Amino acid sequence: MIMNSLSMSCLIHQKGQGSNIKGLARIYFENSFIVNNVNILQGKEKIFVSMPSYKTKQVDEHGKPIYQDVCYPVTKDFREKLYNEIIAEYEKAKDKSNEKARENAEQNHGNPDRDKKDTPFR
Repeated sequence: MIMNSLSMSCLIHQKGQGSNIKGLARIYFENSFIVNNVNILQGKEKIFVSMPSYKTKQVDEHGKPIYQDVCYPVTKDFREKLYNEIIAEYEKAKDKSNEKARENAEQNHGNPDRDKKDTPFR
């Protein structure tokens, strides 16, 4: 079976300073199958992808819980292709988010209340 169509969307996930979660991805395979909760994480040196997983009842030799992937690429070639596409999509979403934030800052320069609408709550 040959995969003809692979598309995805990425959300920028902005947590506090100490979080290593940088984004979440949703992958669509041939518009027929979706994989949610693919994490984009910041490692010590670079960003990497973590497939959806669950915590098992097992622990490792240090007493930490063992997690099992729910789904994963079977071959090295497909894993590299998939992960590279996820990271590229994340970078595009991050650039778009940064550009939007920059535009908002330029529009509101000197007037932070400019976009606020009158609301009954203050």
